[in-house]
Amino acid sequence: MGDHRHLAGSLAGRLTMRQFEGIETARGLGYYDVPREAELSEVAAELDCTESTASALLRKAERAPVDAALVR
Repeated sequence: MGDHRHLAGSLAGRLTMRQFEGIETARGLGYYDVPREAELSEVAAELDCTESTASALLRKAERAPVDAALVR
């Protein structure tokens, strides 16, 4: 069962705790660095999930600030 509780705070409040954990882990591993220092497989291993799950988790978390920026 996933953790769908949201964090308090403006932007962080748009993320579930698991989404926040995902992007925090990805950032810590260097997944968002240019050039990329970590692959999705490493993020998934650290989060103890499949690559498919990690990918979906990151995409949903990344969408939150995009949605917030595009609200008019």
